[in-house]
Amino acid sequence: MFALMVNRCGTGDDNLTFPSESALVNPCGEIVAAARAQETLLGVDIDFKRLEASREHYRYLNVCGS
Repeated sequence: MFALMVNRCGTGDDNLTFPSESALVNPCGEIVAAARAQETLLGVDIDFKRLEASREHYRYLNVCGS
């Protein structure tokens, strides 16, 4: 399972500052792509073979998708 964490960047209501730091993490917990403190558009190629391998290694992922 890939996890995508998304956060705003810049200054918003009541002068709150949002750091961005959005990221896509692969099934092994490695960061595949990350945005820094500025507005960013990321394009990522996902390795579906690695996803299949993680499902074999972490069997509980198969149950979650059922």
